[in-house]
Amino acid sequence: MKTVFLDLDGTLTDSAEGITSSINHSLMKLGYSTLDPTDMGWMIGPPLIDTFTQLGVATPLEAVEHFRRQYLTRGLYQNSLYPGILSAINELKAKQFSLVLMTSKPRETAQRITVHFGIAPYLLAVYGPKSDDTRCSKGDLLGQALSELKADRMQSVMIGDRHYDFVAASMNGVASIGVDWGYGTDDELSLASARCAKVADLPISVQNLIP
Repeated sequence: MKTVFLDLDGTLTDSAEGITSSINHSLMKLGYSTLDPTDMGWMIGPPLIDTFTQLGVATPLEAVEHFRRQYLTRGLYQNSLYPGILSAINELKAKQFSLVLMTSKPRETAQRITVHFGIAPYLLAVYGPKSDDTRCSKGDLLGQALSELKADRMQSVMIGDRHYDFVAASMNGVASIGVDWGYGTDDELSLASARCAKVADLPISVQNLIP
């Protein structure tokens, strides 16, 4: 089985507005100053608990709860597919690649997003932490998925935009592709096995790694 593991935020969807507005909502609820959204790109992708800890929030678990309440009612829909993404994943599926979502978002939230944006029909499975698990690593999730799906590591690739994706792939002996349209820096993307500059080039980038 040739398996493509897909990150969500910054890879399939441009989710910055919903995430940054929900983080600012949480900060405001806890009495902290809100932040300029243009300076918050580094917050797209990492686990929320890490983000609020780095921001110096005294009660990061409480901040996560405020975030999720706001995100599930509003922020989730302040989001959009990158142009051409559905065509790219449709082409991959047509070429007999199994597509699996691999995200740091809670699994139930990710499933709602995939249904809302029409991604769900293309996916074999969705992997994300349980809603009450704030410490689940993407490396552990990828290892779980590889085992449960009986996926061949040499015939698998992880596609993402942040170092979490590429470290997870390396931990599990899986190749990776860094996408230039997401939120990752050049330093982060340099950790990937290969890079893809355009959404339309994603299928050929995958085939170059998994012929």
